[in-house]
Amino acid sequence: MTTSSGKSGPVPTVAPRIVNSAFWLAIVGLSIIVLVSVIALAAKEQTITLTIEAQAQKPPDQRFSPEQIRGGITLGVWLNLGFSVVLGLLAAYFVREVRAGDRRSRTRFTVVAGLITVMLFFLGSLLALVGLLCVLVAVGLLFSATSTRFLNE
Repeated sequence: MTTSSGKSGPVPTVAPRIVNSAFWLAIVGLSIIVLVSVIALAAKEQTITLTIEAQAQKPPDQRFSPEQIRGGITLGVWLNLGFSVVLGLLAAYFVREVRAGDRRSRTRFTVVAGLITVMLFFLGSLLALVGLLCVLVAVGLLFSATSTRFLNE
């Protein structure tokens, strides 16, 4: 089979509207999640200061040292950013492959969305949950009847 440019190969199929909507919803949700992680990194020093001040109100036997607080928050913020970027890029790649018609990537995207859900359970904020909601709705759209028909072609 030849395309209009004269090259041989399969004719690309156009993804249905629901798959395109899922793609863009996932991209928006993943962008929000990464943005929230960058904001948390930018607010790290303020978070450390507020946590140290809150610790001063606790009884001496229940306090963490300022070094422990600084180390814990720094580690948490960097882990959050790292996982957000890596999982976000993986999810974006897989949802792009689904949009191109790869059925196996739908399962891969779903698994990565599950990992993002677990990550945000421990490190998330309210705004990150908005991004997660977008990603989970995208997963649901990719399992609709129209999407499944498209991926089975």
